[in-house]
Parts: sequence; structure tokens; C-alpha cells
Amino acid sequence: MGRPQRPIPDDDHSPEAEFARALRRLRTEAGSPTYAQLQRRTGYSDTTLSAAASGRGRPSRDVVQALVVALGGDAAEWDARWLALPAPDAGHLPSSSGAAPAPDVVPGGGAASPRRRRTAVLAGAVALLAVALAGTGFRMADDEGSAAEPPPASSAVTVTVQNQVTAGPAAMREDSPAYLSSRPENSCRARGCMAPGDATFDTGDTLAVVCQVTGERTTNGNDGDPADDHNPELFTSTRWYGSLLPDDSLGYLAETWISPADRGGLGLPRCG
Repeated sequence: MGRPQRPIPDDDHSPEAEFARALRRLRTEAGSPTYAQLQRRTGYSDTTLSAAASGRGRPSRDVVQALVVALGGDAAEWDARWLALPAPDAGHLPSSSGAAPAPDVVPGGGAASPRRRRTAVLAGAVALLAVALAGTGFRMADDEGSAAEPPPASSAVTVTVQNQVTAGPAAMREDSPAYLSSRPENSCRARGCMAPGDATFDTGDTLAVVCQVTGERTTNGNDGDPADDHNPELFTSTRWYGSLLPDDSLGYLAETWISPADRGGLGLPRCG
């Protein structure tokens, strides 16, 4: 059994603390799985998941989504709750004596790509806004009401497909070929949301991706069979990668079908 999580002070009624209390209640209602168990379901470390329910600051949106789905919660309802949390105060820049922030850790080993790390501290609201826009990978519209363009192909990162599902407590087997979807949803061959074209992917194939988005939960395990619950390759995620198609639209592939070394977002901007 894991260590008990540090209590949230009773006199802390901040939005972040109330959000964390609700997350903890959801975990209790789901049978109080340990964070080590949730790590196997979400792909995020137990430390990261515990921090999301600590009440200290605004947690990562992607981590919350993955945790909520793993606990059987309503992803849309919790995303609305997350959006209602106060945004971090951009007006307080880090002290020059403080340590530099650590890079995001990519589940499966390694650090997120530093290619999008900002290296300059800019003063003034206009400069901060410019940095925020640049970090999204989108340019500001030239006229009001114009839609944002997809991230440019030049920002693409090449990932390796791992199209395998669990086969019991330790083994993996190749699944039917993966394909791109026009929406971050599962079973698009049956639901009519396959991306244009007939490209399919097997383990070892590569794909250029330009952005990431939260979509439907996808797992490489069998939810109806506990035999694979301790398979070290079991992985569940709500993250999807977007790949730029020839017509400049996006096709999506679930992170679950990507090599562990290429999971975790890779510092890519959000799609759309």
C-alpha cells in the first residue's frame, strides 16, 4: 500500500484546494487505487499524479484528464472544472536567484524536447503576450474572426509507431494496423471518422506529428480482463498526436500507439 497523501489544510478553501478535494473523492469512489496502479493506467508517474491532487497550485490539464479517465470520471465535466481554476499569475516572474524549472519528464524515460523552451525573460504585458502566443505554435490572425492556422510542417517531430496490445501479464502482440482519424476518437473505421487517405501503420513505422490534443481514452490493454493489469507495457492515455495531411487538415493518432520514448507530448503545442 502506498503512503497516505498529505492532508489538505481544513482552512484552505482556495479553488485549487477544493479541486484537489474533489479529485481525492473521485479516487475514493473508484475504490482508492494506489498512485502506483494509476501510473500504469495513465502513463504518468505516481509523483505527478499525487501532485495533481495536492491542492498546491493549478495541476496540468493533461494529467487531470488522464487521472479522471483512469478513475472512471466524466472527462468533459472535469475539463470544465479545470478551466474554471484561476490561471497562474503571469505578472510574477521567477526570481533571478531561483533555480531554472526542470523539463517535463516523458513517460517511458527521457526529458521532453527543449526545442520550445523560452530562453529570454521579457518585460511588459505585450512581451508576455507575444511569448504566450508563440508557445502555442499558432500565429495571430491578421483580421478579427480569422481561424488559427495549423502548426507549420517545419515544426514536425518524427515519432515511431508501436502498434501492440497486451497478451496476458507479460507479453505483447501486434494489433491490426493503426490509421489516422479526423477526430481524436477511437474506432473511426466503424464510426466514419477516418482521416482522408488509406495510410496505415505497423510497429516500427514513423509519423511526423505537429501538435497534441486531449481526446478519447485509449488503452493497449483489455479492460474486461484483469490478467494484463500488471503487464509492464500496459498503457492508457487521453493524449492524441496531430499529423499534418496533404490538404493541411489534421489526422490524429492516439499516443497509446506510439513508442514509449515518444510519449508525453514532446513539448508540442495544442492542436487547434
